[in-house]
Amino acid sequence: MRKMKAVILSLSMMAGAALVPSQAHAGVPIPCTGDRVIAMPGFEMGKNAKGENLQLAYLINYCVSGKWIVNVTNGSGYYDVNDKMLSEMQKAGAVPPAPSALTAPFKNPKTYWVEWLWLVIIVGAGISVLINGTGAKQDEYAQRAA
Repeated sequence: MRKMKAVILSLSMMAGAALVPSQAHAGVPIPCTGDRVIAMPGFEMGKNAKGENLQLAYLINYCVSGKWIVNVTNGSGYYDVNDKMLSEMQKAGAVPPAPSALTAPFKNPKTYWVEWLWLVIIVGAGISVLINGTGAKQDEYAQRAA
């Protein structure tokens, strides 16, 4: 019974940590807390005034919503794409379909490594409980022996 309580407690703590909508400032990666930039290969947009390469990208916020951006490819930042600029780009056929927050982790596993890590941990814990049991039988045998 103790083992089952410990498993339930640890799984609920992991689920709670996954749902916290704040950035991890202690260096602990928490899924879906922050922005994920999905670069669009083949949609380079030239250089900015500093000579840095620019590329069309999609910014997904907290694994839920997103917007089009012009990303500085060295990772130093991005520029917002306004509605007028976006509509002109769409007319010219220069905008691919926006990535979905649901399918982006499958198409960009390196960008979503934290979410995949937590999924492996949670599934591994579940499989461990299924294989090893909850400990209820062991507690029953211990009580009979005593």
